[in-house]
Parts: sequence; C-alpha cells; structure tokens
Amino acid sequence: GGGWLRRAYGVAGDGFARSINGDRVDVAPFDGMGHGIGSTLLTTLAMGTYRHQRRERRGLAATHATIDDVIALQFGPDAFVTGVLVRLDTATGELELTNAGHPSPLLLRDRQVVGELATEATVPFGVGGEPGSRLVRTALQPGDTVVLYTDGVVEARRPDGDEFGVDRLADLLEREAASGRAPE
Repeated sequence: GGGWLRRAYGVAGDGFARSINGDRVDVAPFDGMGHGIGSTLLTTLAMGTYRHQRRERRGLAATHATIDDVIALQFGPDAFVTGVLVRLDTATGELELTNAGHPSPLLLRDRQVVGELATEATVPFGVGGEPGSRLVRTALQPGDTVVLYTDGVVEARRPDGDEFGVDRLADLLEREAASGRAPE
C-alpha cells in the first residue's frame, strides 16, 4: 500500500489516517468544510475521534456514528466533515467501508479502473445520519487497488478553467498502473 500527501501552500482541511495491525488495515481520508484553520480543526477532530475509536476496536458503523456525534457536539449544525472509513482484512480480502458524503473510492483491477466501489454515502459527519444501515462489504481480489481521494483532486482546475475530473483521474491511474512504478 501507499499513501501520498502533497505539500500545501495554504491551510486546508484534507487529511488521512491509516493503521496496519496484523491482517487488518484501516484507512480513512477526511475533508473538513471550507479552508483555513477552521477546516483543519474539523479534520483534526474527526481524525482524532477515528483513531481513538479504532484503538478501542470499535466497528466502522459505531465509529461513523461517534465521529458524527463529536463533530456536531463541538461545532454545531453549520460545520461538517466528509470522509470514508475503510477496513481491509488482508487474509480474506474482505473490505468494509462506510461513506460520509465523500467521493467514492475507485477500484483498479488488472490495471484498469473498473469503477467506483459501491458505497451508500450518507450525509457528512456532523449533520446526522444512519451509518449502521450504510455499511458496505465487498470482496477484493489479489492485485486489486483501492484509490481513496478527496474532492480537491478531481476539482483541481487547469489554467483554462477545465476541471481535472474523475475521468482524468481514472486515466492517470491506469497509465501509472501500466508503468510498473510503485504506487507512491
């Protein structure tokens, strides 16, 4: 697995947390509403709550609900965080995830983007929802790659104003997968 975080030239609220414990991999990208210090504080609180819940060995649905409650309690109804909570059992290939208003992960199989992973996105953390009914499980195959990203990737604009978009991201991922280089 690999992860990449690009140097920021301004303060924003994107972040991710990950943990590998034996056969279990936990990953969660977060994106706090807005820009600046407020956005960073939202993301930091979501990540801290996520890490605490993970260390307490809570399930993803319970963790989702707790993050939602903590963000709402601390920031009120006018702030939110998007995110995807992912848990992979590397021994069985079972992937479990829950989505809080975040872009759905992409699945690469045999160096091709086969589409978005089926998620039932709820509203973002901090505005309520029913995460327990939105937990999704899927079986990965050996060699599959799951790509988690924030909206900043696909909403980036070229000088002419054209958005990068999901299609360009998929094309880039396929070209990189075909190159044989490391995921980073």
